[in-house]
Amino acid sequence: MPRLILKCPYIKGGAKRAVHLKNYVGYIATREGVELIKESKRVEQKGKYVDYMATRPHSHGLFSGSDEPLVLSRIAKEVSEHPGNVWTPIISLKREDAARLGYDNAESWKALLNSYAMEMAEQMKIPWEQFRWYAAFHDEGEHPHVVRP
Repeated sequence: MPRLILKCPYIKGGAKRAVHLKNYVGYIATREGVELIKESKRVEQKGKYVDYMATRPHSHGLFSGSDEPLVLSRIAKEVSEHPGNVWTPIISLKREDAARLGYDNAESWKALLNSYAMEMAEQMKIPWEQFRWYAAFHDEGEHPHVVRP
């Protein structure tokens, strides 16, 4: 049976912690070991369309339930300006369990978290229309995990 490791801390929101929250989002999204989800985007450049991949400089590993490209600066601003608690759960599996169950990549974690998003909001007593979530997959040595800022 796989052993799931869950830590569910939070950071109080508000002006006093705004800089900390903004920096935390940046750290989660760009730290070593974060896996980028390749998002192909068509961008017009000098009159013709080119494919623009998420692996450009200044990329990040954040994902959410949306398939829209996420802009790190906007997310960091949104999180840093949130007046309430910002939950920062860490969900981890041992390497062999993650590989066996297929949770050794960002796409699988994204699908799992998205499938439980409504239940998470309900359990945390957050109205669905106010619930926002972002996460990043960290392919850590012995314990690949997902972190939600």
